[in-house]
Amino acid sequence: MISFETAVGWIPPEMSEEAARWLVSQVPDPILLNLARLVRDDPETRGACSGFRLNAVALKNRSVKKRLCNRMASLMVAHPRIRIAFFLCSFPAGRWFRWSEVLDALDLEWLLWYWRDLIRATGDPAIAVAMALDEREELVERGGRLLLGTSLWEESGYRPSKEADLPEAWKILVELVGHGEACGKETPGRIAEDGLASRLEALEAEKGRLERENKRLRADIDGKGREISQLQGLLDKKREEARCLRKELLAERSRVQELSSGIDDRVRKELGRLYDELAGARDLQDRLWLEALEGPAEELSARVQRAIRAQRALDARYGTRSSARAVVRLLEERLREVEEVLSDALHPSRHLVSIRERLLHEIGEWEEVLEGRRVVHDPLAAAVLMQAQALASGEGGSSRVKGLLSSLDTPLGRLIPEEERTLLKERLSSLLEEGAWMEQDMPAAGQLPGVPEFHRPREIPSLSAFVARNPGLCARSVLVVDGYNAMKSSRAWQEEERKGFARARGRFCDLWEKKARDWREVELVFDGQEEMTSVEERGNLQVVFTDARQASQKADIYIQERLEELKKAEPGTRLFLVTADRKLRQAVSEVCDFFVEPRWALIQYLALED
Repeated sequence: MISFETAVGWIPPEMSEEAARWLVSQVPDPILLNLARLVRDDPETRGACSGFRLNAVALKNRSVKKRLCNRMASLMVAHPRIRIAFFLCSFPAGRWFRWSEVLDALDLEWLLWYWRDLIRATGDPAIAVAMALDEREELVERGGRLLLGTSLWEESGYRPSKEADLPEAWKILVELVGHGEACGKETPGRIAEDGLASRLEALEAEKGRLERENKRLRADIDGKGREISQLQGLLDKKREEARCLRKELLAERSRVQELSSGIDDRVRKELGRLYDELAGARDLQDRLWLEALEGPAEELSARVQRAIRAQRALDARYGTRSSARAVVRLLEERLREVEEVLSDALHPSRHLVSIRERLLHEIGEWEEVLEGRRVVHDPLAAAVLMQAQALASGEGGSSRVKGLLSSLDTPLGRLIPEEERTLLKERLSSLLEEGAWMEQDMPAAGQLPGVPEFHRPREIPSLSAFVARNPGLCARSVLVVDGYNAMKSSRAWQEEERKGFARARGRFCDLWEKKARDWREVELVFDGQEEMTSVEERGNLQVVFTDARQASQKADIYIQERLEELKKAEPGTRLFLVTADRKLRQAVSEVCDFFVEPRWALIQYLALED
């Protein structure tokens, strides 16, 4: 957008109204329209064009265009700002600017002698305008006098043509050579020749530069061509490798199909052989079972009486499962009453809504207590458990407890109910895995070696009780916590999240920082929101926020890779995992040693009251 500030410091030449009218008549309609719009937008001349419609359609009317030209000519004579605007708008469309190039090529002394002949010979008053705009003071003075005159502009019959004017002007200059020779001055031909020579030198230099640039570009093209050829060869090589790999893949697939076709028969044979080996050990297992149940009847009866009295004392202090279920039923009945009242109310009371939330919270806490207290109730199962605990302190206790564990699958062991037998297996496995018998006993003479079992992590029902019984084992072990899963699996922590998620997470980390003193190392892993993995160390606790950009850095995948890395680096270190995610548990079952269910195992260990 052209503005008056574009030519700050430049004083335009003064001119007569005839010269201004001639100048305005020589410019095309778009330039005249731009000049009129600048006049309309200028605060000093805003009202000068108030009666005109400034658009291309209006200028097609000759009378309108003539009146507009006269108005612009008057303004150019009266206001230097309008003259500045005219020359800014007409550049470079005005012929006077193209004549400036011709004047620059001519000698000043020659022009001072023949400028009148040049104007008369060409018949173009635009030379006078170019002289007034020249940088040489002598030409500016003469051009200014011509602009202030009237005869040149009234007598001029020049009409702009569609073709360029400069070539014809050069022909006229050649005809004027005789005048220069007659006066003993340097001819315009000589001057033009010198100008053309300098211009030719400049063009030759530009040509050399372009040739060098062309040579460099061709060299670049040749280099790129060689790179393309190399890349094409590499691509062909990779394609050939891909074809070879595809052939190998098809061969492996055929071999796998052949192996899978006969796998069932081989599995049946192997299972038959294992069954025969186990059948030979059944008699020994039955004898071990009977030995485990041997003992004076009076001593067993006395133990039962003492155990019953101790249990009754605990029931009097903490209550029983039946009383807890009665409390849950009562709370559920009250909850149903509150739900019925709230469902029928148009405007529920805030107090009643808060009571409903309190009831839901109490019921959830009681249900967690009931789920967490898993004890052996069957008399036979309780006797086996007591016998195993007694054998633990004796010599060869490990092999005897293993014998009791394997005997639970015999017909005699099936006398115990299925649920009680499953719980008893977990308790016996815990005795073997808690470190009571870390040294493996050699098999006794005449005793068959035990059958190897698949690795199965042990479930810890109460982490606080486990830590209290095995402080040394925990101090040498690593505990990994699936942060968000552990928080969302507990009703108490869900209530904390409703009050404020960031505050609940911070308190969760603070409690784990205190409990980390029980372990060699505790890693608390959360799904991160930032584009990087961050690790914050707090003593024995490490708080990890995974990288949100990569799918491989989600918390469960990070935990799986971290446990595998720890097991590979330190095979003797026991690994504990706190999570309720079944897929994650299944993925790390081969490397993890203990699972902690956060719904009930953390109730006492990570109590909010701490």
